Amino acid sequence: MSTNEPAYLTREQVAEHLQLTAKTLANWASRGVGPNYIRLGGGRVRYPRKDFEAWEQSQLGDD
Repeated sequence: MSTNEPAYLTREQVAEHLQLTAKTLANWASRGVGPNYIRLGGGRVRYPRKDFEAWEQSQLGDD
């Protein structure tokens, strides 16, 4: 990870990367699926970049 990249991503950043809506990520979170995230005060959610990248790799499969 480059030092220029933030350690945490917003839900909107993750959604854009995955070409999903932020609402889809919120639904996944409520069902306990999708990438790991942390809750901050005020209803804010952040995705640790390392966790997100690991989750994304795990989803690629061996096709």
